[in-house]
Amino acid sequence: MKKKSMIILLILLFISGCSYFGSKETASDIYTRYHQGTRGLELRFVQGAPPPIVYDQEEDYIGQRDEINILVEVRNRGAFDIGTMVEDRPYGEGYILLHGYDETIIQNLKPFWMISGFDPTLGIIPLDDIGCFGDGVEGKSKYNAEGGYTVIEFPPKPKIPAIATGCPNIAGYSQIVLPDGVDYYKPNLVATACYEYYTEASPMVCIDPDPYAERTDKACRVGGIGTALGKGAKSYVAAVEGIAGGQGAPLTITNVEEEAMPGRAQFKIYVQNTGGGEVMGLDTIYGARCGFNSLLTYRDFDYFNYIVTMQDPKAILPSGEGSWIPWDLYRERVSPTSWKPWRTFTEITKAFIVTGKQLDCDPKPPVRLDSSGRAIIYCKTAGFDFYGLSAYKTPINIKLSYGYMNSVSMPIEIRSSS
Repeated sequence: MKKKSMIILLILLFISGCSYFGSKETASDIYTRYHQGTRGLELRFVQGAPPPIVYDQEEDYIGQRDEINILVEVRNRGAFDIGTMVEDRPYGEGYILLHGYDETIIQNLKPFWMISGFDPTLGIIPLDDIGCFGDGVEGKSKYNAEGGYTVIEFPPKPKIPAIATGCPNIAGYSQIVLPDGVDYYKPNLVATACYEYYTEASPMVCIDPDPYAERTDKACRVGGIGTALGKGAKSYVAAVEGIAGGQGAPLTITNVEEEAMPGRAQFKIYVQNTGGGEVMGLDTIYGARCGFNSLLTYRDFDYFNYIVTMQDPKAILPSGEGSWIPWDLYRERVSPTSWKPWRTFTEITKAFIVTGKQLDCDPKPPVRLDSSGRAIIYCKTAGFDFYGLSAYKTPINIKLSYGYMNSVSMPIEIRSSS
């Protein structure tokens, strides 16, 4: 009897265990979590590197080892790669720079990319460089829910010799040179990351060619409004589903409102900077001007580009195919002030492969955020043919492209050892 009771108990435990794991952790839950959030890259100075108080070295030790090492941790909390971490997946460019200190006192922390001449942008370390210093920073994905991670070292230690093509030179060991009569120096070290990023959202909308029709068997209604209003209603307006929680990017689509009218639909798309950094024009990233105040003007801040598409029910592409944005359209509507001649056509347009037809939207890109970090895009289904169709649900595809800048700072104190 006891053996039978034990067997029954074990069976019950097994069944309850299966039920628990099957109900709490499903493949769909794991798959969908990564494309949420409102952050991109995050920076942090590694504790103890450097320590809060640093002493300069005796002259005999100079040139034998670094007097100061600085480590900056970079994590990608968004859903877009910086650098070619995964083959055939869209990626962005990016770099990190260290500033906020007197380079005549703390010397040799940065690489330099040419033998002579002064250019403040020469001290950047590319985050998407897989040859000289790093391996890129992968974004979140269904296989990596936390995002990628890397550590940038100042002065940098090349993975391959500096004489290799395209890699910078390293000046040598870092050195602290306090001026005569100066007993201490208290700089505020600042690490800034500038990078290219994208936001993608595909909220579900209801396409109802005849929103005023008094029938009850519609597959969907805009906002779920019934027929109580009757034909006297001018239009139906409501927020759509699929936006909450962010899109795994610092520039967030916070809401989409749909207005249904006979034969067409209009959308009001709300965009907001929620990442805690600055939205930058893409050309400031490509031209390595982002992060250098003397090279920027107010026209470089708060601009982003966008594309909004939806499937045209009367012109559906074959299964698995998408439409490519032509090169001239990419130059005109996505990045009007810059282009990247060192990338191939396939690479530069990879992030803008779309499956559907572009909506007619205003204002035309690039769009500027207002002083509160917000913008609104108005789109309509001009050129779409919904005649004779019943109401149905379909995704509207929204893609934003922009540069982004994050910074982190840390005070240190350098004391004279003499």
